[in-house]
Amino acid sequence: MIRLDEFRNLGFSITWKLISIGYISNSVFSNKLMIDDIIDYAVNLYENEISNELLLNLIVQEKDNSQNILNIINELSDKEKSNYFIEYKKWEILFVWKKISMSNQNYIDFLLELSDLWTELGCPKDFPPVVQGVSNIINPTDYYSLKNYNIVIKELKQWIFHEIKTINSDNN
Repeated sequence: MIRLDEFRNLGFSITWKLISIGYISNSVFSNKLMIDDIIDYAVNLYENEISNELLLNLIVQEKDNSQNILNIINELSDKEKSNYFIEYKKWEILFVWKKISMSNQNYIDFLLELSDLWTELGCPKDFPPVVQGVSNIINPTDYYSLKNYNIVIKELKQWIFHEIKTINSDNN
């Protein structure tokens, strides 16, 4: 499960579109957010903003009433000016960041799992060419080496920091 604080730790703002992508959606990120985290976020907003009836409705929902919760989240999402594609990109970045953060494992396993992650994310076109045989001609022997692992980690970190900077500069 993903916590909203993980997005904040990367410098991202939280939006209802971001939440809707991770709550119940047609994306790979569906069901990745805990309802308690969403409710805590709503309570915090309610306590710090002018009262909002939708937030109050979300806060008082039974946690197992996923359809009502989804409807409220979607309504809140529709009212904000966030961009779906940017919010989706935040999810991609977080997933890649988490993969890198767990990279203390065997480098061959990491590179294999990176290929799985790339496929799971739908083979994003703007992903750096770090998957064997995708936008590169690295043979398997060279790809599954410690030297290449270090290159891949460096390229992914550069991509992440560039994407974070781009997203955050677009939101200012």
